[in-house]
Parts: sequence; structure tokens; C-alpha cells
Amino acid sequence: MSEQNFKEKYPAAFPKLDDGQIAAIAEFAECKTYRDGEVLFRAREVELKFHVIKSGEIEIVDRSGDESRRMLVHEAREFTGDVANRNS
Repeated sequence: MSEQNFKEKYPAAFPKLDDGQIAAIAEFAECKTYRDGEVLFRAREVELKFHVIKSGEIEIVDRSGDESRRMLVHEAREFTGDVANRNS
């Protein structure tokens, strides 16, 4: 399934946050800048962090096969993580 198909097939899973939602999250968040190519998390990590993208994008890559495959890209006002992210 291509990146576009994920967002079309599951639109509720990829909402765009509005200014009010971003402001509410910002009260509890740490603003951080990442370098291009920096890894934010890997498969099977227990403590995944919730990332809201203010600008730029986060690419989700599957490296489980012989070749890396881009799964999808989170863009500005989107976020990584969901209810499956938890602290153990």
C-alpha cells in the first residue's frame, strides 16, 4: 500500500491539527529541531514519543527488507504516534 493510499483509506488516522490543538499540546511539549536524516524512533522501541510536526516532515521508512521502503510522510500539522504509543 502506498503512502497516499494510507491517508486516503484511513483519513481519521491522519488528521491535521488546528491552531488551538497545537497550542493545547504546546503547554505540555518540548519544542525540538531535528536534522535531516535523524532517526526519531525505531521498530520495537517501547518508549515511543509523540511528535507534532510544526514545519518540515517526518518520513516513516520500513527497513525490514533488502531495500528501504518509504511507508508514508507526516507533514506540518500532523503527528506521529497514537493510542498505541504508551510508556511501559
